[in-house]
Amino acid sequence: MSINEPPSSSLGSGLGDQPSWRPSSSLPRKASSGKLGDLTRTDECDMDTDDSELSALEHRQFIRKLDWHLIPFFGLVYLFCTLDRINIGNARLFTLEQDMNLSPSQFSWCLSIFFVGYILFELPSNLALRRFGPSIWLGRIGVMWGGITMCTAAVTSFTGFFILRFFFGVAEAGLFPGIIFYLTHWYTRQEISIRIAFFYISAALSSTMGGLLAFAIGHMDHTANLRAWQWLFLLEGIPSVILGVLTWFVIPDGPLTAHRWLTPREREYAVKRLARDCTDISDSKFEWSQFKAAITDYKTWFYMIMFLGFLNPLYAMSLFQPTVIRDLGFSSWQAQLLTIPPSIINATWTVLCSYHSNRTGERAFHIAIPALLGATGYVLLAVLTSGPGRYAVICTLLSMYNASLPPTLGWLTNNLVGSTKSATATALVISFGNLSGIISGQFYRADEAPRYVRSHLLNMAFLVMVAIAALTLKWLLYRENARIDRVMGIKPTIKTLPILPSAESATPIEAGTDLETNYQAVPYQEMAVGTLTPEQQRQLPQAIIDYPNFRYTL
Repeated sequence: MSINEPPSSSLGSGLGDQPSWRPSSSLPRKASSGKLGDLTRTDECDMDTDDSELSALEHRQFIRKLDWHLIPFFGLVYLFCTLDRINIGNARLFTLEQDMNLSPSQFSWCLSIFFVGYILFELPSNLALRRFGPSIWLGRIGVMWGGITMCTAAVTSFTGFFILRFFFGVAEAGLFPGIIFYLTHWYTRQEISIRIAFFYISAALSSTMGGLLAFAIGHMDHTANLRAWQWLFLLEGIPSVILGVLTWFVIPDGPLTAHRWLTPREREYAVKRLARDCTDISDSKFEWSQFKAAITDYKTWFYMIMFLGFLNPLYAMSLFQPTVIRDLGFSSWQAQLLTIPPSIINATWTVLCSYHSNRTGERAFHIAIPALLGATGYVLLAVLTSGPGRYAVICTLLSMYNASLPPTLGWLTNNLVGSTKSATATALVISFGNLSGIISGQFYRADEAPRYVRSHLLNMAFLVMVAIAALTLKWLLYRENARIDRVMGIKPTIKTLPILPSAESATPIEAGTDLETNYQAVPYQEMAVGTLTPEQQRQLPQAIIDYPNFRYTL
């Protein structure tokens, strides 16, 4: 039996989960402050017992509880977050520029300044989430960005619009990386990618909803002496404020505070299974060593490059898609409605790609292939002259590269160990990626219309960069896994995410033993500290010393 293979009786569960089995209950226990991932013992939760272990059927029911209580709510939150961010593209097709006397250059800078505030406050926001707790901090974000969206309806000049867009970015900073970080404290590394996909497709569907709402709200022009774009900002900001308030009451800060919908046994099980998956959610204090490790780790920089390359064409098309479609020869009203089919196709591709990535445990190819398909689409947009043909490219090839995002974030979270490192690296990657918001705001300018060849080719270059970075990182991580196995003297049978069941009666084995024939002898955590020599430990990453069953996902 390979070191990666579960016992044959294992059963899958949830949204494309890998098989699961009953592991050992011998886990470390820490006390914490009661915030995210609180492991403090309660009268109902004794970490020293085996009573929390669930059967295969109970495990599936437990995963469904997590899915239904977390993913739809956060999907709804992110849907309105994205809707409020991109509705400026729909408002542009009304009379926003004329009413504020904005030049094309001023409009572009109003798009870009949002990301300056967003980037500056992304990392501080993600660290503050660990301090104040997800329910309070994420709720605060929703109320603030929804309120600022509504205030946009009162702006009458470039200066006011420019300042408000900056503070809109400040208010929204930390939501996306905060949700990703929060989900890693509920789901294992094998489960997280498909959950990110289901949560993320709400962003794709926001374009569908945005087009429909803009079409309907356009008929409210001059109602109560307000223009259509003012009604757009008012009506789309209200749900965000409501959801922000609900977050304070609906979302628990961690597994052990989910008293309303998890039993005491399920809450303990939630913590134990993450500990077995190399996720220590009891680590609530800030660790400078992990903070520095996140910044200096070459893998973090690869993910930053990939995320930047992915987000630039995504933001450019999200902000300017109504304008690009209109300039294919359609009217403004038709362009609002024609943004809907690409969004639906995008959501479908995202789910399919993430599901397959989740089932195979592979990440790099699921990033590189959609990116190259998207790059091909931008080349076709630059060379084709037919309006219907270019719209067909937007609906097909340009809808495929969005599927790269969930595997990218899943890959990032898969290869992070340590709460502070995870929070820091996640915020750094997403912050750096959002530099593309500043860049993309300068794309698709009026002087390029109607073909926008320069912007299409630049987006193509960004996606080629994503593919190269993904494949290079896969090769580097493959070499790193092989080096770790050589240092530990382990037969290289590990592919990705190995998790070893154990027998409590097993006797420890020495480093260098062929683990393929000692599959259930002992978990790595019990073996490494006492058996690895100081020289071996000096050659190993800290993640492997802390969790010797950890290997980098490829």
